[in-house]
Amino acid sequence: MFRRYHYLSGLLHKAAEVWVGTIGGKEVAMVAVLQFPMRKGWKRISRLVVLPDYQGVGVGSAMLNAVANKYYEGGWQININTSSPAIVFALKKSSVWALGRYGRVNSIGFKQKAGLDNTLSRKRKTFSFNYKITGPAQGNKEIIK
Repeated sequence: MFRRYHYLSGLLHKAAEVWVGTIGGKEVAMVAVLQFPMRKGWKRISRLVVLPDYQGVGVGSAMLNAVANKYYEGGWQININTSSPAIVFALKKSSVWALGRYGRVNSIGFKQKAGLDNTLSRKRKTFSFNYKITGPAQGNKEIIK
């Protein structure tokens, strides 16, 4: 359902844990989470998709916060890398996400599967945020199921 709305690729890693957000019983957003490679105790948000009719009204932020908080409560650290201006703007002003890094990343020695070359982050500026709680958790826990 969400595949055609992701700007890079509709493919999901087979190990992804997928969370779906609903409003009034309608599926409107999804977040996919993976184990962070070579970082024990860390998970990485690998995908956020919000249906076009629900973009720009805080659904994506609520999903990110609610899902990150679920993992945080389970003892995990959470990270997201993004190049989306809307997500960067929302997370920069959030009190529960901390900017860890930004810029372009060179992928030395990394070979991408054929047809997915445009998904490489070296072609765009990316931002890395880590979830941290400094006060009450943010996000609407009711939005995820």
